[in-house]
Amino acid sequence: AGQAGQAGQAGLPVSGTGGLSGLGGAAGSAARTMPRRLEFIGDSDTAGWCANGKPSGGDAADAVENAYVTWAMQLARRVNASEVMVEAVSGYGVTSRSGRIQDLYPSTLAFAPSPPAWNFSSWVPDAVVVLIGPNDEAVKAAEAVEAAEAVEAADEGGMGGRAAGDAFVQAYLELCTLVATHYAKAPDPPKLVHVCGGSINGLDPCHDIQRASDLFNTQWTASPTRSY
Repeated sequence: AGQAGQAGQAGLPVSGTGGLSGLGGAAGSAARTMPRRLEFIGDSDTAGWCANGKPSGGDAADAVENAYVTWAMQLARRVNASEVMVEAVSGYGVTSRSGRIQDLYPSTLAFAPSPPAWNFSSWVPDAVVVLIGPNDEAVKAAEAVEAAEAVEAADEGGMGGRAAGDAFVQAYLELCTLVATHYAKAPDPPKLVHVCGGSINGLDPCHDIQRASDLFNTQWTASPTRSY
């Protein structure tokens, strides 16, 4: 599935309970007999962009990526996940502003010509952990001004603001629904766990990620999958 990109600080799940706490027993518990499986979806913080580079910089960024040292793989090791899948592309998000990770998600080789589709029944995780969105929020100054003017015009027309936020929420909800749809027929579908954090502006999309998670739990009925 994705490519593995800037390791940074990770935050916490956007909602308070559930999430990783119910993955079939406590970490290291003898009661769990099946391997703990985690799937991660993200951007450069999850792909490990520049993670093996020199502190002084000057490296070819893609040549020094290392997903193994990121927050995702550290978390996987902490909860004794023996099987891990990472789908992360540096610079990507969920909107066309950055590059839509959901357009690559169903493929085995995302950037190959005519890539074969991934067989989601061949490997089902206990949880799909998502940290994505800061690249969608990293808007150029001109785009920010344009968005502010659009919001102001909408307010004057009695339509309300948050046009940009609503677009992000719908795109993020699309990703959640895509993941849940692919695993809907699994005997035990995975949980969706959303993480808010990351490098530089990682906290910017937190509110909208929470909105998307709440919407998913309200709208999704095709399987027991819940969003945390």
